[in-house]
Amino acid sequence: MATGKFETRLIHGGDSEPAAGAGVAPGIELSTTYVRADPRDTQEFTYGRSDNPNRRTLERRLASIENAFDAAAFASGSAAAMALFQTLPAGSHIIVTRDAYYGVIMLLNDLVIKMGHEVTPVDTSLPANVENCWQKNTRLVWLETPSNPQMRIADVAAIAQLTHRNGAVLCCDNTMATIVLQDPLALGADFTMHSSTKFIGGHSDITGGVIIAREDSEQFQRLREIQALAGSTPSPFDCWLLLRSLATLGLRVQQ
Repeated sequence: MATGKFETRLIHGGDSEPAAGAGVAPGIELSTTYVRADPRDTQEFTYGRSDNPNRRTLERRLASIENAFDAAAFASGSAAAMALFQTLPAGSHIIVTRDAYYGVIMLLNDLVIKMGHEVTPVDTSLPANVENCWQKNTRLVWLETPSNPQMRIADVAAIAQLTHRNGAVLCCDNTMATIVLQDPLALGADFTMHSSTKFIGGHSDITGGVIIAREDSEQFQRLREIQALAGSTPSPFDCWLLLRSLATLGLRVQQ
């Protein structure tokens, strides 16, 4: 569980107690492979595509900020969204905010439907609209609030209750509000997604995305597997830049 005030977690969240003489700022770990005392041993870092110290520091920081179980960082918001879609069983039905970010809509229409899933865009500003298009095979509600670019607002708590009552999962794209202005996990969402290219990065020089999980689940562990297998992960330098940007996220959003 995260400790410290929100502003402190933006800077130090998820960090372990540093040893005397350790650097205050994290270094950049570029190595793709890691030494093993025994090839049969398991260890946290083995290969750069599977994991990296800068990425894990970023993921722990993001999870701490949102009081979440864990986070998985990706090379873009689209990569993060696609990885979550890939966790769904074949033949799933997805309900998506009708005016969601065009990149997500393109993913759903051009790739996800061809994987055998059904997709229903809906005006999610009214929870009743979500309930009215529910199907027996509905497995995921992809909620974007505020939506980009029309800035429509949805009732996260009401839609979370509806989603869980029917045995599905809610992911809230919180890119536009950020955790500074809205906490979807506290309102009942199972996952939040951010395009860290936007406000988390904040300087138009990083492309990235993240899925943050409220609690551990088979679906999140599958997401982890997809993250490592597909390799759509951010570089160590991009992770380092995002950590640097997170320190000022609160000030940048508020001011």
